[in-house]
Amino acid sequence: MEFIARAGSFIDRSHRVAGFFMVATVCLGFIAMSLSQSNASLSNEIERLSNTRQVYIVPGSQAGFYAPSQSEMLLQNFGEYILQSLNTYTYNNLEPQFAETQKFFTPSMLLDAKPFYAERIKDAKQDEHSSMLVVKRNTIKIKQTSAPSGGDRGFSYYEYSVEGKRQDIIGSQIVAARDIRIILTVRQSSISQTNPWGFVLAKYREESL
Repeated sequence: MEFIARAGSFIDRSHRVAGFFMVATVCLGFIAMSLSQSNASLSNEIERLSNTRQVYIVPGSQAGFYAPSQSEMLLQNFGEYILQSLNTYTYNNLEPQFAETQKFFTPSMLLDAKPFYAERIKDAKQDEHSSMLVVKRNTIKIKQTSAPSGGDRGFSYYEYSVEGKRQDIIGSQIVAARDIRIILTVRQSSISQTNPWGFVLAKYREESL
């Protein structure tokens, strides 16, 4: 009888051990399935981000993958800097903002811009109004162009155009909004500590849409 009792106890322990390993196997199976689903989701997200990454469209270019050159990226960044510096401001920061931006004007551009922005700064302070430019990035176009009238010869010039909406704001209220196209004529310069883009603004023009 003692032998039978011992045998029963051994079988019982064996069943418990087998049950433990079965539970562990099921748990590991669930973990593996969860990791597989997570990896699949991560892979799908990476693919989605890859498919929706920002691309640069060059007018007249052939179909296929296009990687912008460093010069083209600097030109686009310079254009965005000029656009926002001259069109997005508060009545408190327009004056110092223009003082900084004018460092990137050609002499003829500065001659035209100074009286215009002196008046705009005066009006902004008097009315305490601000401005914000919202650009449509899919309308950005950049192309090489000829030197403007009176422009320095022997340099490369580019035309940077974009459409957007400029909003005039007083307090927290938008009091006016205009759809416009802005055309910048940009002249190539030298990259330096004071000009990290290597471009200067030669002409600024707006058109109502």
